[in-house]
Amino acid sequence: MTLDIVIARPWLREKILATDAGVLLDGLVLVATHTHSGPGGHLEGWLAERLTAGSFDPGAAPRLVRAAVVALERAHATLVPVRAGALVAGLDLARNRRHPGGAREQDVSVLRLDRLDGSPLAVVFSYGVHSVVLGPSNLRHSADLAGARRRRLDEAGFPALFVPGALGDQNPLHETRSPWSAEVSLQEAELDRAGERGATAVRNAARSIATRAGADLVYREIRAETPPLALRRGSLLAWLSPLVASMIERFLSDDVAFSGLDVGNARLLGIPAEPATALGDAIRSALPPDRIPLLVSHANDWLGYALAEEDYATGGYEADLSLFGPGFGEWLVGRSVAVSRELDLARRR
Repeated sequence: MTLDIVIARPWLREKILATDAGVLLDGLVLVATHTHSGPGGHLEGWLAERLTAGSFDPGAAPRLVRAAVVALERAHATLVPVRAGALVAGLDLARNRRHPGGAREQDVSVLRLDRLDGSPLAVVFSYGVHSVVLGPSNLRHSADLAGARRRRLDEAGFPALFVPGALGDQNPLHETRSPWSAEVSLQEAELDRAGERGATAVRNAARSIATRAGADLVYREIRAETPPLALRRGSLLAWLSPLVASMIERFLSDDVAFSGLDVGNARLLGIPAEPATALGDAIRSALPPDRIPLLVSHANDWLGYALAEEDYATGGYEADLSLFGPGFGEWLVGRSVAVSRELDLARRR
């Protein structure tokens, strides 16, 4: 399940699961699409308010929970057997915001789900890029790039679910010279162009997928103890650590869920953080060759940014918000691979 908010926290997932919606679930992966223009206010506290771009509103979380439960009820009421198939296609819609000319996301993973008669039921697509086409002068709630692509796909007859991939260092490519013009109308025109480019790639990929009946459906989840806080030396947070360290520790979860879901030949891996694309490449390369990887960042929780150790050493915004030291990226890859292996074991049983 995806919500068009900047981050999701585990207590939000727990509230959804605790609601009596008449829906029996083997598992729930709650994903934030990480739009920076989504509603905030559902998290309480000085740090949380700044991370979610909204002053705390006691009614915000109940509204999110209710919307999520309604979506679950609707999905449950329309359950049907499906045919499934997945592939990876090219998509050139991202740039490395840390290193010009550096590694960037150039592939989109697409899972197509059809009814048994072959008519399209839905597509799920994973791509690593921030939904930040709209700039600070836009004051309206928006799903931004995530929503623009979904809308175009819906119009083409492919109801769509977007999940963010390895987006930690990836921003959208812009056709305009100034990516954040003060003119909201220019931002929206840029959003329309980017949304069409992304949707076209997904739509063309979906049309070429041959779906199959009898697809495996396997879910596994592992829990991992959160590493100890280790703020990057020299960062502003480290300088302020006497004031902010306890606040950050209260915000962070003691342990987190890593999830895995096999649907046909697709493998979705839920990651409770914001990994850079190099880490996404490391996870994807560790998967079996018969699995099409769909990385799902911002799944169930948010532990901050995660970088490869050599990139962490170069500093910058993302490194300063990588809260567990230089080895956090390797730790994140290891746990993601571990849940993937759990799925491999389940398939062999």
